[in-house]
Amino acid sequence: MVLYLTTIERIDGIYRTVYQDESAVQGSDDSSAAPCVIVTVEKEIVNTYSKYEDIPEHVSYQEYHDEFETWINGTLDLEKAELKGSHWWATYKGTLFGNK
Repeated sequence: MVLYLTTIERIDGIYRTVYQDESAVQGSDDSSAAPCVIVTVEKEIVNTYSKYEDIPEHVSYQEYHDEFETWINGTLDLEKAELKGSHWWATYKGTLFGNK
């Protein structure tokens, strides 16, 4: 999914940002829409651990997104942990975000 930054408002020293999806922006002739694009990607990874006690509930993850030519990152949450042989296989899932 691609979101476009369409509005930034400052209210009492706090910034409020509004993003719209691509279909909402394409039909707009509003020239004030900024060219900032937010990239979101669903990600699943598997890490291996020697001991169950070493498995964190969350991991930070970052990768380069070739299509949008930008770095995306986020926190992935533990979905499951399975003992395979002598190692634990931990599956993490979550959403990665980046700016274009």
